[in-house]
Order: sequence, then structure tokens, then C-alpha cells
Amino acid sequence: MDMVGGCYGDWGRDVALVLGRREWGLKLEESGRLCGGLDYRTVGTAVKKIIAQLEKDPELAKSHESVRRSSGIP
Repeated sequence: MDMVGGCYGDWGRDVALVLGRREWGLKLEESGRLCGGLDYRTVGTAVKKIIAQLEKDPELAKSHESVRRSSGIP
């Protein structure tokens, strides 16, 4: 995961953070550094929010799954 977004509310960035956490086992601090120096608390909050959104928004969940598959995750 290279430098990703960095804008508040950027769902793409947040999806990348979730993938980093769930699929690659990155620590919050490491994910934050890769996303331009975000604090680990900011990363944790973003991950919690996007997970909640994924459960409520089928379109976002579909986009998340598409990103996950396109990154080579089975």
C-alpha cells in the first residue's frame, strides 16, 4: 500500500485502511504512516466508521469488494 489519499472522508482511503488492517495485518500506526502521516487514533476511527458504512451501504460494500479483488486478495 503506497501513499493513499489523505482527505477527510475519503472512502477510498478508508477502504485501503480496512484492507491493510484485515487482509495484510498492518498496525494502525503503520497504516497511518503509509497514508501520509495519520495518527493511529485517526486511522482507528476511520476504520470503525467505514466498517459501519460497509454494513449499511450495499453500493459501498460492492466497491470495497471490487477493490479487494482487484488488489489480488482472493
